[in-house]
Amino acid sequence: MEIMINNTVLDTTLEKEKYLGEVVEAITQWLAESNMNIKEIFQDGENLSMDQTGTWWNRNISEITKLDIVALTNFEKYTEDLQIVYQYITMLGKAVQSQNFPLAADLIIDSKIIGETLDYFFPKRGHKGEYSSKLEKLIEKSSIRKAQESPENLELVEFLTKTAFLLQQRINEVTDPVGMLQASSQTLSDLIPEISNVSVLLQTGKDKQALNSVITFVELSENIIRLYSIIKETQAIDLNSITVDGIAFNSFYEDFNDILKELADAFESSDTVLIGDLLEYEIVPKIDTLLEYISVIEHSKE
Repeated sequence: MEIMINNTVLDTTLEKEKYLGEVVEAITQWLAESNMNIKEIFQDGENLSMDQTGTWWNRNISEITKLDIVALTNFEKYTEDLQIVYQYITMLGKAVQSQNFPLAADLIIDSKIIGETLDYFFPKRGHKGEYSSKLEKLIEKSSIRKAQESPENLELVEFLTKTAFLLQQRINEVTDPVGMLQASSQTLSDLIPEISNVSVLLQTGKDKQALNSVITFVELSENIIRLYSIIKETQAIDLNSITVDGIAFNSFYEDFNDILKELADAFESSDTVLIGDLLEYEIVPKIDTLLEYISVIEHSKE
């Protein structure tokens, strides 16, 4: 049996494998070591369903001539999944809004897997499964299955519209990570006065105002961390060559990221004293340096 991955012959010898499912499992593990995933499998020209492995798992490999596998990197799969979920959310929103109930009813059949994918894209500490749970609840409250207009339908449309906006932002990140980094850096620069004042706000009992600023900063920091990973993955810019005062960006990033994780933990445990100390003595002094790095990254693209 000849095995090809992305049109390249796989130079390997099958040893213990007897069934097709065993071969696919072995290749899946091998690809995972290179951060890749199987997208499609063709056996002698037949497209095998990845959702119904039971229909082909026990096929004897002695009866198979050729196996063609299409594989994606983790980043490619992430990008493709973003596009698929965005199209689904947009289509469902339009179907409900225009009262195209037959289409909406067909779409909500896949709502569970879409919700789980949204949880993966937008994980929240202490709120596991938030998106999938909310999507299912809004669908159940709606009158889609009854093919009727209702106020609950509008509530679902509002949720889908907001989610589509967030997904579009993520798509923008993978298509123009440096441009999005530039936008994030401007927002971060504008946020510095608020972050610098958090300790004072906490000391004067203005906890809500202080924590709102921290939430905004944490979300923005997560965006920057994600953009850093995308730029590194796509090699849009050689981050190893980015330095400020002789310190490589990668080294600064690792140190800064550790502090951000500590801030997130402090926020999760509502440790306002630690939040204030981290912002005042660790994070704020490093923000100007971070902005310098981002500036160098921006100019590296020119």
